[in-house]
Amino acid sequence: MDFPPFLKLLHWEEYPGKCLPHTLRPENLVELNLENSKLRHLWEGTQPVRNLKKLILTASYNLEKLPDLANATNLEILKVAECRSLVEIHSSVGNLHKLEKLEMELCRNLQVVPTLFNLASLQSLSLAGCGLLRKLPDISATITVLSIIDTMLEEFAASIMLWSRLEVLTITGSVIPHGQYREILLEFSSSSQDIEIVECGVKIFRDLVHYIIHLPFVKQSLVEQFVEDGLCDESIAPAIVETMVDLGKTAECVAAIENMVDDYNLSLMTKNLIEDQDRRPSKKRKR
Repeated sequence: MDFPPFLKLLHWEEYPGKCLPHTLRPENLVELNLENSKLRHLWEGTQPVRNLKKLILTASYNLEKLPDLANATNLEILKVAECRSLVEIHSSVGNLHKLEKLEMELCRNLQVVPTLFNLASLQSLSLAGCGLLRKLPDISATITVLSIIDTMLEEFAASIMLWSRLEVLTITGSVIPHGQYREILLEFSSSSQDIEIVECGVKIFRDLVHYIIHLPFVKQSLVEQFVEDGLCDESIAPAIVETMVDLGKTAECVAAIENMVDDYNLSLMTKNLIEDQDRRPSKKRKR
């Protein structure tokens, strides 16, 4: 198949080939969208793709590797979500200084991601569902939205101290050592607009609650985790949930939970909370 020599946009869903043909001259491409393709690899070697701004390979289940993108110096968006056969992100991606958005969610065999520290324009990064990823790479200080959901991360990035622009941080179902959660929350409690850390197997919650800005729809799950971790008896869990509902997402709720866990006597603390907050002075809790 012959392509126009000055082709700027190629959008071909379910592209049937294993590789793009040699007749394609990519030097003028601005956008390349090959969602749901049968590609195993994009092209051989390094291509002159300096004009390329958007590369979308989402749900290309057979894609085994990304090409060398060293010449894609103007690339702004790279989407390889649901590329189930992808094991490694090419190291050249780590030097794409204009890259703003990188989507890698549901790359279930992805194991290696290069350092993203040099991505001077990176704003949004999603690693949701990358179940084999063990280490979060260093990430640029420009990051504003970071999603880490259902991964097996064992180590957080050292660059966490530099993420001063982070606005949204979502960590759900990821087994990160509990000692690193305190560091995460301490760093972002004053700057981030939305911090959501849910179902992460945190064992020492009392170190964390002081730094949580709000508790998004997790009151019930938090109490369930208290019970699971042996911090309270299941019989008093409903009373704690009710108290959390009363206090909502206020600073008092954060302080209350901190005190509850710190005392390791949640039933007594529930009673004290009600008295201190003067929310429902006529009702009593069983100790």
